[in-house]
Amino acid sequence: MADFIVENGILTKYDGPGGDVVIPDGVTAVGDNAFAWCRTVTDIQIPDSVTAIGRRAFFWCTELQRIRIPEGIRTVHGGAFAFCGSLTEVQLPDSLRVIGNSAFMGCRKLTDIQIPGQVNTVGYSAFGSCTGLTSIHLPDSITRLADRIFEKCMSLMQVRLPDRISCIGNGMFEYCESLTDIRIPDGVTSIGYRAFRNCTGLTAVRLPDSITDIGECAFECCTELSKVVLSERLTSISNNAFEGCMHLEYIRIPDRVTRIGRNTFDACWNMKRLVAPGISFDQYTTQALRRCAVAGFIGNQTLYTNPDIIAAYRKYILNQKRYILPTLFKEDRVDGIAFYAENKGITAKNFEKEFLSPAVDAKAHQCIAYLLNWRYEHMQGEQSVEDLFSL
Repeated sequence: MADFIVENGILTKYDGPGGDVVIPDGVTAVGDNAFAWCRTVTDIQIPDSVTAIGRRAFFWCTELQRIRIPEGIRTVHGGAFAFCGSLTEVQLPDSLRVIGNSAFMGCRKLTDIQIPGQVNTVGYSAFGSCTGLTSIHLPDSITRLADRIFEKCMSLMQVRLPDRISCIGNGMFEYCESLTDIRIPDGVTSIGYRAFRNCTGLTAVRLPDSITDIGECAFECCTELSKVVLSERLTSISNNAFEGCMHLEYIRIPDRVTRIGRNTFDACWNMKRLVAPGISFDQYTTQALRRCAVAGFIGNQTLYTNPDIIAAYRKYILNQKRYILPTLFKEDRVDGIAFYAENKGITAKNFEKEFLSPAVDAKAHQCIAYLLNWRYEHMQGEQSVEDLFSL
């Protein structure tokens, strides 16, 4: 007992040499900071008489390798095992209900942990910077997941989210670079600020129809993200939400969305189609996004029902040929050329210079065939495809 200071059953301070430590029977609680900074402790046996573990109780026990928390304990308080960098094995009791803020933060050698089926709350950054954590199963008893729970868990590949949560918190998976897939439960209504930022392994995401809001930078720099299905109940997309998603080529924004934040799709270099029936044209701040919106509108006109928005798109497309036509010819988008023809954008005067010659230069075969047919129907004379390619 000389190594322990115990007051009224509470172990307030350990002052021993470290190694394997056995807490004496009869101790009812491990107090706040009791083992904090004990860098020589490698193993701790906690007796069944202990019913509480205080804040930062084992904080920065850098050589601690394993821990078994006895039955009866309902809460692992904030920072209890934070920065136990050698911790590889944790056994949590079935009696546990709450995992506090930063409880296991920085336990970089922890690869797996089983959360008991009666836990209902997991606190802020509870497993943040657990860089070795590869998988975790969160039981459906959990109703609240705080912000940044798995931030910088760079090895996390699989996580099963509980069905009863209502939001994906701020920074919940930020810098989870190994996460390739995520199932977001029905019932979640919002995606928080930076929720999946820098998840560079994430390739696809489907947002259930319960979601109404996507927070700022939610999927920023998800560089491998190529497929996104948005909620039909979505009403707003905040600033920078998909900025830097370089492999995203197509996205359909549901009808109810009437506001897209600043730089939402900035640096989405491969974006080719942006279908947004509820978005007015003044929300697109760059020529690149306007061209993506044009391509989406041309190919999906039946989805657009608001006459003012339709008129704005049509006017822009007809007035901005010099920006739009090179993209259409590059992708051999005959539906785009048909749009100009159907809206009297092709005339005898501009046919050769603005349409036919650029189509030939781009070797846009389908566009050339369409233009030849248009010429046959609307102008005198014909020219063979072979002759065109010899121009």
